[in-house]
Amino acid sequence: MSSKYSQPGAGDPYWFEWYVGLDYVISMLAGVDDIESVTFQEAGLEGVDDVVVRRSQGLPMVCVQVKHKKASTTTANNLTFAALVTEGVSSEGEGPKKSLLASLAAGWKQISLKEEAAPEIVLYTNREMGVKKSDAVYMGKPYKRLPLGEFWDKVSAKLGSATSFSELIFDDSDLDAQWHEFADSTNLRESDVVPFLSSLTIKAGAPSLRDKEIELTGRLKDEVCAGSEELASRVFTLLAAELRRWTTAAGDNAVTAEIVRECICGLNRNPMEAPIGVPVPTPVFPSREHACSLLCDKLESSDSKVVFLQGRPGSGKTRLVSCLCERMTPRPFRFYAFKPLDVDEFSYSPDVGIVSPRELWSTLLNQLRDASELSGEKPRIPIINELCNDDELRSEVLRLAGLLSTRRGSRTILAIDGIDHAARAKEKLTFLRHLPSPTSIPDGVLILVSGQPANLYSSYPQWLRGEHAGVEVVSLPNIDADDVSALLAERTGFSGHDSLVLSNEIINITNGNTLSVMYAVNAVADEMDCGRAVDKLRSLGLSENVEEYYESIWQKADDEIQRHHGNGSNALGLIASSMHLLDGAIYPGLLCNAFPDVFSEEYVVARDISILSPLLRKCADGSTCPIHNDFRLFVSSKALEPGMEGYLRFASNNLADAALGMEGDVVRSCYSIRLLAASRRVEECINLFDASYVIDAVAHGVPWRILCEQAKTVYGMACESGELENVLRVQLALSTLSQVNEHFEYWLERRPFLHFEELVGMDYMVPPLSKETAALYATTLDRCLWLLKDVGCAEQSDELYGIWFSGLSPLAALSLLSDSNEEDGAFRQDDGTSMLMSAWGGLAAARGLDFDDFLFAADLGGDAEDLRSRFRDAFVRGLLMRPSLEDEDLSRIAELPITGDAAADTMRDLLTGALRHRALRDARSSQSFRLTRSDAKSVLWPTPCVCQRGCSCLVPTGPSRCYAIGKEVSIEKASPSACLQRVSFSVMNPTATVSTP
Repeated sequence: MSSKYSQPGAGDPYWFEWYVGLDYVISMLAGVDDIESVTFQEAGLEGVDDVVVRRSQGLPMVCVQVKHKKASTTTANNLTFAALVTEGVSSEGEGPKKSLLASLAAGWKQISLKEEAAPEIVLYTNREMGVKKSDAVYMGKPYKRLPLGEFWDKVSAKLGSATSFSELIFDDSDLDAQWHEFADSTNLRESDVVPFLSSLTIKAGAPSLRDKEIELTGRLKDEVCAGSEELASRVFTLLAAELRRWTTAAGDNAVTAEIVRECICGLNRNPMEAPIGVPVPTPVFPSREHACSLLCDKLESSDSKVVFLQGRPGSGKTRLVSCLCERMTPRPFRFYAFKPLDVDEFSYSPDVGIVSPRELWSTLLNQLRDASELSGEKPRIPIINELCNDDELRSEVLRLAGLLSTRRGSRTILAIDGIDHAARAKEKLTFLRHLPSPTSIPDGVLILVSGQPANLYSSYPQWLRGEHAGVEVVSLPNIDADDVSALLAERTGFSGHDSLVLSNEIINITNGNTLSVMYAVNAVADEMDCGRAVDKLRSLGLSENVEEYYESIWQKADDEIQRHHGNGSNALGLIASSMHLLDGAIYPGLLCNAFPDVFSEEYVVARDISILSPLLRKCADGSTCPIHNDFRLFVSSKALEPGMEGYLRFASNNLADAALGMEGDVVRSCYSIRLLAASRRVEECINLFDASYVIDAVAHGVPWRILCEQAKTVYGMACESGELENVLRVQLALSTLSQVNEHFEYWLERRPFLHFEELVGMDYMVPPLSKETAALYATTLDRCLWLLKDVGCAEQSDELYGIWFSGLSPLAALSLLSDSNEEDGAFRQDDGTSMLMSAWGGLAAARGLDFDDFLFAADLGGDAEDLRSRFRDAFVRGLLMRPSLEDEDLSRIAELPITGDAAADTMRDLLTGALRHRALRDARSSQSFRLTRSDAKSVLWPTPCVCQRGCSCLVPTGPSRCYAIGKEVSIEKASPSACLQRVSFSVMNPTATVSTP
């Protein structure tokens, strides 16, 4: 059934109005007319509310009323005099509707009174002014009306010199009658008519909706995008997409220059890119705890402008910087000069594309622009990074970093991690030559660089390769036996004397090299006997020189594979070529399909790569990949050795054919384009990359980065082919990709609960944690729990938790979400922050996560304590919902304070059978819930104190601490009035009882 809303062009008037608003937004962005904000649909304003423009420098507001005629309209083609002054027909029982002119005048008067300054009023329409004379009657007398255009020109000429209404007299009686009818139609006093009409502008004959879009894009090209039509089109698309926020009740209708800049800055990064992050290791080694603490102190107190953290390969530099970034407040701004192993990347060299000056400064600039303290700061360079040269980007980074330091009252730290990757890159120009010298770094800014020792690379800046004023070098020491013991306790079953023996053996073999230690512990993880573990360690060929270890393992693998396949076999060369082409990954099925004569079955691949097992790990998708990035680099160097060219060509061709044959497999979507490109099969690349390929790739969860790189590669091929048909085919695929991106952007804002057993692309898009995004984190935790308990997908649950919460503890989250100055209970039960802490507590209990340092910490104060109580409540309930309870669980339930509401709900569910546990009904039911202090106050009576201070409290105390008031307080400072008797509720008997020592 059709309706007026389903007719073509029904939305034209709205878009026409919004495009008029965008015209002013572009002027604001370009710094024209001193515009401070543009409001779409000003609330509470009569007659002139479509677009309201506020300006600085004492300039008057501009209020625009838009009247649009659809292209299909066959009547009222022109804007006539009658259309301005004629009152409308009202509904029954109401007076006549104001004329258009009276409505404009009423809005002008309303603003004049409110702002104490007259605004400029603009009537904007795509209709032409009327051109015909007409007969009319005013005050009972007939006269000849001039066309609106002619009439307005004559009146405007008079308004330019008139100072009062009485001065506007026309010799032509018809014109004079028309003027008085026009003035009367404003419904204003005579003293207001001239000021109002002097501020009124009628812009008729405006361009069509399509022409207006072309005009706006042209303005963006000339005034914002430095002549780039492609950039202008992308900016216009972003602005048009933002209209769904700026023009709706749910959005912010007042648009400032800062809001517009934030929108356009989306061009500088793709919102679907998985964030590059290296998690803080578990456990954190004791020596690294100490090193982290020392480095934190140095960064905060050092007079140097540069701190260089140096260490040998695999010493743990990146993990230490990760730990540092997690613990410092405010957090440093960080750039990685490499891509961690678990981040998919469409390139053959792990160092390509991330070592240029533009990559460095653009990344840091994007992060600085997000700092809340710099909100409202006007940029001094174009906000689109593509329009800036490298020097401009660097200058703006250093300027904003210095300004941020001033506003925060603390140092701004810029961390540049892994500069040795830039030194090894084959590119001629890397950011190493573009790093600012210590003397050019502004006050309040410190640059932390980390990398391998300076004596290994001549391409390091001169001020890093020797003693230099303003540069402080920190050498990362090797780890010690205590660190190894901690790692063994975490990763193996060895403890006590066996752990001590193994720790010493590993230190003797590796000399404390972090990466070598990791390989050693990984090698003995499955061993149960200490003696066998020691023998295995001694047979590995491990040493502190990781490269020698790699070479030893590789030679051993070559010997074994030659024995399996026969002398002269190229099996290891094919494995190396495959790993190089696929960024280290090994897919047994793909290898079998590609090289059936060498790998007849998948078990053959598994047997051959098992020799490399100390250096590889199994992935959830069935593939195998290197444990550490260094080994991937080692394998790539083997694949690129002289004489391997033939293997690479042969391998890329066969792997491409095999990947193309794997219909419905993610391997096909991820690697077919790459392998075809490596084989120089251009035509097949172009034919493959169409709209259906893009849709399949998205459905398989191919990372956005890979899809973008594929698109860039194939589009370049299509353009170089000179065939228009190829270009059009690829453009259609790119349009599909763009639509997918817009779809993900829309859903990324809402993050619905996804009932999918497999992780999807949205799961990898992690926004920074804040009060605004806390609800999204809570939804993710709910999904983790659903995957774990409802569908039994523990591996996917763990992976999703790691993506969102790796390196994030509840205590660290509270530091971001709470305000210690707020009163207790400042958060509602249904707000995002409270939901996050409750969901986290429930999942922690279900997964057995160890957060005792958080659960049993001293009183956090302010609303942080209130949020922790929500975590505790959910944690206790989560323990009770376990299928079985151990003594340890019951003890923790008894020890943890929970709120009165949580205790009441839990007891009700226990008594009604909603929670059933035999463990709670036997002798152990004497365990009890402990109430938080605030809830105890509300249900219990205070009693005298009998602690070591001499008061009569029955609560047990430690040697120097009193726990009766819900937190550790020195007994000397405890007051009897603050002490409450410790109260508990028995699980079987919900009545207050006193716990005695």
